[in-house]
Amino acid sequence: MFSLSSQSRIFIHALPTDMRKSFDALCGIVKGDFQKDILDGDYFVFFNRVLDRCKILMWDRDGLVLVYKRLERGCFQRVPADGQGLAIEVDLTTLTHVEPCEAFGFFVFLPLDFYIVLLRLGT
Repeated sequence: MFSLSSQSRIFIHALPTDMRKSFDALCGIVKGDFQKDILDGDYFVFFNRVLDRCKILMWDRDGLVLVYKRLERGCFQRVPADGQGLAIEVDLTTLTHVEPCEAFGFFVFLPLDFYIVLLRLGT
């Protein structure tokens, strides 16, 4: 079971990511663009260009975990960068905020929607 501790941080990659990338390539983005160490226990979120796919990369005690979600309808909401560069740090409140996606007109939870289901996050 995974849990998000108060020390864990969540970073979103500001640029669209090729969803064919897997563990090693995404770790390269974490090291290069985020300037972070994957072993620190932080969560790294990547979206594709049309915002209908998302990957979350994290370290879990003895190995990497990669969660992948593809929406059948709608899209994820883009999180504003606010001048933070390539790594946008967000908190759980930001991830639970719901707004319509203007491109499709659907309401879609940001990644926390499937964090809760797949990762059983704690407080």
